[in-house]
Amino acid sequence: MVIPDLAILAVVAVALVLQLTEPVVVLSLAASVSNGGAFLAAWFDPIYNTDVTRGRLQLGRFQARWAAYYEAYVKYVDQRGKGKPMRGSVSFGVLASVLYFAMIPIAYLMTYDLSPSYGYTAFFLFFLTNMAVVGAFYAFKAIWSHNALREATARGFDLIALRPRPSNGSGKQVRAR
Repeated sequence: MVIPDLAILAVVAVALVLQLTEPVVVLSLAASVSNGGAFLAAWFDPIYNTDVTRGRLQLGRFQARWAAYYEAYVKYVDQRGKGKPMRGSVSFGVLASVLYFAMIPIAYLMTYDLSPSYGYTAFFLFFLTNMAVVGAFYAFKAIWSHNALREATARGFDLIALRPRPSNGSGKQVRAR
């Protein structure tokens, strides 16, 4: 992630030095471009296949608490059809791409249009809009992921029980509410 971050800084610096646009617009563009990490899981879901996951298991690249989950996951995906991604994962990848690339011109147009009237408040208006879009996508993806795990459980692969609970940083698992 270092290269994209450096690219963002370079674009911001060049735009400010050359005074191509208002600094508030550049700030909004940087905020929208830096959201790529928010969509990474949706982009990688259809790409990661059982061969990649199986190889990572064999090399011990997963934490011990995740190994049983991914072993069951590989068996489940293989049963559905080798190399076949989880139902809906390609659609989420496309949706993530559309949202990510749509927010870049929206950042420019929204802050460029609002900055004469609102100044730097235009950035915060865009930022709130951007976070609402990303938050809605995260919630939608979380619901889809939970339903996919329930479908796997219904087929005899209890991925919900095998999936480790998030830890609180101390190594202790947090109880589900």
